[in-house]
Amino acid sequence: MDTKTTYWDFLQKYHIVIPKIQRDYAQGRIGKKDLRKRFLGNLQNAITKRQELILDFVYGMQNDKVLIPLDGQQRLTTLWLLHWYAYLLHTANTVSNLKTSKDKNKDKEDPNLKLLKEQFTYETRVSSREFCQALCNEEYFTKLKDTKGKEIRNIIENQIWFMSEWKQDPTVKSMLTMLGGNISKKEKGNNSMDECIEDVFSDKTDLWGILTKDCPIVFYYLPLDGNGLQQSDDIYIKMNARGEQLTDFENFKADLIKHVRDAKQEDWSQVVENTYKQKPEIGLSKLIDTDWTDIFWNEQTGNNKNVDIPFFAFLNRFFLNQVLVSPDINEKKLKTKENPSDTARFFQYIYGDKGDADTTIKYSSFDIYPKARVINPQNFNKIKNIFQVIKDHNEDIKTHLNPIWEGEEDCLSSVLPIINQEDSIFILEGIKQIPRVVFYGICCYLEKCNNPQDLNSESFKVWMRFVWNMARNSDIQTVDSMIGVMNVIKEASPNTHTILVYLKDHYSTPADNDTQEKEESSYRKRQFREECWKANILSKNLQLKEFIDEAEKVFHGSIRFLLTDNCSLLSKEYIEKAIKLLKQDKWYQTLLPYLDDQIEDNEIITFTNKQDDVVKAINYNDKIITAVQDYLLDTTKCKQFNKTDSWIYPLVTIKDAEHSLMDYSTTKRVRKYFWWNNDNPTGIYLYKGSQWKKEDCILLASKSQELQKMINQRNGFIKNKLEAEKWELCIEDDNLDNKKISPEDENKHYGRAIVLKNGNQLCYCAVDGYCDEKNSDKQNYN
Repeated sequence: MDTKTTYWDFLQKYHIVIPKIQRDYAQGRIGKKDLRKRFLGNLQNAITKRQELILDFVYGMQNDKVLIPLDGQQRLTTLWLLHWYAYLLHTANTVSNLKTSKDKNKDKEDPNLKLLKEQFTYETRVSSREFCQALCNEEYFTKLKDTKGKEIRNIIENQIWFMSEWKQDPTVKSMLTMLGGNISKKEKGNNSMDECIEDVFSDKTDLWGILTKDCPIVFYYLPLDGNGLQQSDDIYIKMNARGEQLTDFENFKADLIKHVRDAKQEDWSQVVENTYKQKPEIGLSKLIDTDWTDIFWNEQTGNNKNVDIPFFAFLNRFFLNQVLVSPDINEKKLKTKENPSDTARFFQYIYGDKGDADTTIKYSSFDIYPKARVINPQNFNKIKNIFQVIKDHNEDIKTHLNPIWEGEEDCLSSVLPIINQEDSIFILEGIKQIPRVVFYGICCYLEKCNNPQDLNSESFKVWMRFVWNMARNSDIQTVDSMIGVMNVIKEASPNTHTILVYLKDHYSTPADNDTQEKEESSYRKRQFREECWKANILSKNLQLKEFIDEAEKVFHGSIRFLLTDNCSLLSKEYIEKAIKLLKQDKWYQTLLPYLDDQIEDNEIITFTNKQDDVVKAINYNDKIITAVQDYLLDTTKCKQFNKTDSWIYPLVTIKDAEHSLMDYSTTKRVRKYFWWNNDNPTGIYLYKGSQWKKEDCILLASKSQELQKMINQRNGFIKNKLEAEKWELCIEDDNLDNKKISPEDENKHYGRAIVLKNGNQLCYCAVDGYCDEKNSDKQNYN
């Protein structure tokens, strides 16, 4: 299945042809300084210490002695340049084997140059091929050897035979840079050493003998099965559709294979087939370049045939999730800048400050991966299972990826990352927090499928319902909240195929829930309790599944307000009634008569202030849930809300009207309420911006009966202006100079007046009176 060989031996057996469809030689490009230093440094160390260095694998299609490399072109080219340079040094310091006018065998070609010339050919561009042939032309070579390999790039470019148009060939430019000299200032920086062959090997006069005899640098050659060279283009495209500048994944893969090769074989042998038990690095490399690459290739359509970007993104997302669910991980530790741990460095490398590094990762070092403890056989066994199931059941998986409700972003990218192409540039679609959690949940299921037949369509559907409900309704706003939801999924993951049984076993009664209320006040824990409740209901009456599905489809998986202990609300009638309720612009006012007198004032504030997510606002408070259920069950149970005289009431309505001040707001940007004294609340204020300032606040309600009476008068005046005289409320218009007309006694009132507008007229309404724009004398509301 494989053959370990040196490059010189390999060159004598095969005529290597770099096909036209291959991309240009890239290791000499600007921006690849670190790659060259690392690779040439490894070669130098192997030659100096005479220690075996096994490079990555070379795959190829062959017909007789003609070999078309499908993977390994970059290494083969660099080794060809190294051998050419070594022979240049050798002939410059020994008696030349080249023919001269005095040679007796003047018609006999130099066998080494002939081998280098004939056994390695570039077909990507005519200029690339001609340049390689020119380097091996005996006449040209004779003049080059007199330089003894010093400033070789300058010498080559100054030769008569060197064609100026070759400088426009990216392969030729990269070859010259790899050979040495003239590195750009942008790349050169303060240190130009160890970046090219000349820098590293110019003093090694015995280099040729080492490379052609007992060379410590070896690689494996793996011929791929096929029916001839006619298949090579198709196979190459699938394996190497990477775009000219996209080599990060290639570098990562090479470092990964080296890491596996240097590790204990018995640890990694479980990841590969029996054929590769003794050499797991070969088996892993074959999996990556064939079976796994096919998955990403087949997923893309049109011109988006790029494999490296989504493949690398998948691995990075998978590895990051393993870090996030590690014990004792939190946002503070992960984001620390002072002496960050290896885990924190990895998080910052993948996630970045805003979670957008996922699309801009620039690979430079492999060390960060093993230090974060994500490169291990266990993780790659999981990845192997995931890819195997995707390969065999891709359509079944896609059917259940998205949530039951509509309007969520397409979740195909939650499994296989998606790329788009803009002006020949491939751009990776980033992944947000909720899809990242969903991606983790998907992996938890698929990685436990040791065999493709382990995928059960129905159990996967039920599992994804649980994952989506948790991800969507846990109020993920921070890294910590994201980690919290992922850990809930992690704890449930041993039961991916029997999730309803697991949730039923964790069900607690409503009385127990009341006891746990203070301890489990987060959205995440409340949603998990809801999932357990629904599982318990289904265990008693599976026929209710249709109603639960219908309700979850409407309310995005969070239906706590529709659930009672005896399941009496789970019918189509109540679902439709709830839909009508929550579609009302003033849905919260409909519920006011059903709110218990014992409800705390701040609960009403929280309730009314969460209008951007109605279901979330309701399901977070059990007292509000009870009010909704009372409304849905029987409107005659109305508690006859008796807080009409309460100082909190004007927060919701204008005096004797079914309208809130906020109902007249146009932009909804100013909606924050503030307790001036949290220990002894005396008033509620509406304020602008993100910080409390006395002078920018408007008094909405007061605990003082005297002030509340004045507020009611003001609100009645505003109501008449708005509804009878058709004025407009300008409470949030930043362009207006909101006139400050507070009473002298600042204990009564802080800040701005409420501004009304009618054409060019402005009216400033304070607590104790109003005035117009031109007249600053306040008038009484009476």
